[in-house]
Amino acid sequence: AVGVDVPLDQAEHAVLIEWADLVALALPADRLEVELEHADGARRVTLRALGPRAARVLAALSAC
Repeated sequence: AVGVDVPLDQAEHAVLIEWADLVALALPADRLEVELEHADGARRVTLRALGPRAARVLAALSAC
């Protein structure tokens, strides 16, 4: 069990899941993926929008 009372695709707030690939089938299709990786002695963050709602969130973040 993921431990969430509301289905993830109906959540009104952000839900962060570490190691989300372990519960990939429970994730909504429309989501914002965040990838953290080490690169050249620093950390790199990649945001990937999967779906229209996630694209709107990513666009709002990019405008900041």
